[in-house]
Amino acid sequence: MTPYQVAKRAQCGRSSVMRALTSGDLHGTRDNTNKWRITEAEADRWIGQRPDRDRSETGQGPDHDRAETDQRPDNDIKLLADMSSLLRKAEAAAASHEARADALATQVDDLRAERDRLLSIIERQQSEARPIGFFSRLFGR
Repeated sequence: MTPYQVAKRAQCGRSSVMRALTSGDLHGTRDNTNKWRITEAEADRWIGQRPDRDRSETGQGPDHDRAETDQRPDNDIKLLADMSSLLRKAEAAAASHEARADALATQVDDLRAERDRLLSIIERQQSEARPIGFFSRLFGR
């Protein structure tokens, strides 16, 4: 059986079967094409030991394999407050990074202007320089 077939039989998601395979809860082998193969007996054993086998009562489809979380309003409010705090921190960090990027862009522009100024000085010096000939070097003129 493939992981998809086992998931369909267990009425869970394929990712649940893959987690069970990687954790060793469900034993399978890989064939020459590196695909998982699971025996029917092993699939039945794994399905039998799963704690929540009947998903039809909970209203969850075959692709859901999540533990139920505590849905009390207090937890939702706390979670919302935590997320709001994280959002404020992220916005502050983004503003800081944006200011730093602006400062660096200004610095790059200044350095480019300085480079261009120095290049123009070098070009001017080279154009004004007289070629030094043999006799000038010999007689010091």
